[in-house]
Amino acid sequence: YITLVFIVMIVNGTIMLVGVRESEIKNWNNTLKEVILMTKENVIDTSNQPSDFDEKFKSLFGSYGRDKNLMGAIVQDIRIFILSPGGYIHVSTEGRVGGVVDTNNVIIQAMNGDTGFSTSNRRLDDKGKNKRLIELAEPIKDENDNVEYIVYTRVDQEEIMDSLLRMSKSISISAVVALVLAGVIGFAFSGSLIDPILNLTERSKN
Repeated sequence: YITLVFIVMIVNGTIMLVGVRESEIKNWNNTLKEVILMTKENVIDTSNQPSDFDEKFKSLFGSYGRDKNLMGAIVQDIRIFILSPGGYIHVSTEGRVGGVVDTNNVIIQAMNGDTGFSTSNRRLDDKGKNKRLIELAEPIKDENDNVEYIVYTRVDQEEIMDSLLRMSKSISISAVVALVLAGVIGFAFSGSLIDPILNLTERSKN
C-alpha cells in the first residue's frame, strides 16, 4: 500500500512539473510577442531610417547597462535585437551595434519570412555557462511583403528551471510526509484489522 502511494505521488508530481514547464514557456512566448510588438510600434514604425533606432530604442527601454528606465527594468532578463534581413545588428539591449548576429534556426526562419520560435537552443553566457534559451524572432515586412527588419528576442530558461526545482522539492517533501503518515496509519490500524481475521481463522479451525 505504501509503495502504491509513493508511485502515485511520483507520477502525479512528474505530470505537474511537465505542466508547469509548458505553462511557463507559453507565458514567456506571449511576453516575447508583446516585447516584439512594442519594439515594432515604438521604434521601427516611428523611425524614418535605421539610424533613428538607437535613440528611440533607448527612449523605450532606457540606456544600456544599469541606466534602464521602468520598461527596461521590466524586460531586463530579455535580450532584444533589431536586425537587418541579413542579420546585421542595428541596435540591441546588449549595446551591440554593427556586426552580424550569431544566426541559428530561429533567426533563419525569420530571414525566410516566418516567425521563428525555439526552446532547445543553447548559448554560453558571460560566465561561460551553457544555458538553454527561449527564443522568438519576428520578421517585419514592407508593403511588398519583403522582410525589411527582424526583431529577435531571447531569454534563458534559468527562471523556469528554478521554479521547477522549487516545486520538485515541495513534491518530494510532500511524498516523504505522505509515506510517513501512511506508515503510521497502517501500523496503528494493522492490529484492529488483522486481529479479527486471525480470530476468525482460529475459530474455523476449532
